[in-house]
Amino acid sequence: MKTIKFEAVVGIVAGYAGEAMLAEAAKIDPNAMGKAWQDAAQDVMEKTGVYVSATINTSKALYATAWGCPVGGEPTYTISGSLNPRFGEASAWKEAVLAVIRRVKEVFNQSTVTVEFWEVDQEYLE
Repeated sequence: MKTIKFEAVVGIVAGYAGEAMLAEAAKIDPNAMGKAWQDAAQDVMEKTGVYVSATINTSKALYATAWGCPVGGEPTYTISGSLNPRFGEASAWKEAVLAVIRRVKEVFNQSTVTVEFWEVDQEYLE
């Protein structure tokens, strides 16, 4: 069946601190992103009735070192998920995704986060 998938990349250290970013990232609890997502998703569900499940993977954002990217990349998390059309409606789910990501963005003091949505084929195996 056709459905929608999202992906967002969220940094964990505020600003563009170059190599100092790596030391700051090392101080952050590795479960902090998952907790921030779960807390935000729960809050959004209580307000909208839509829960946004996701998977989270560690990643690195790569951009010019002259702009503050540490050598080897900025520590980030790539968060993704998809709507199961059996359990929700696309526009409400998409708005819930954006609401959760806005909350997570605030928790980690990020100035920007890019979110992508695209159509995919999904098989829901029971």
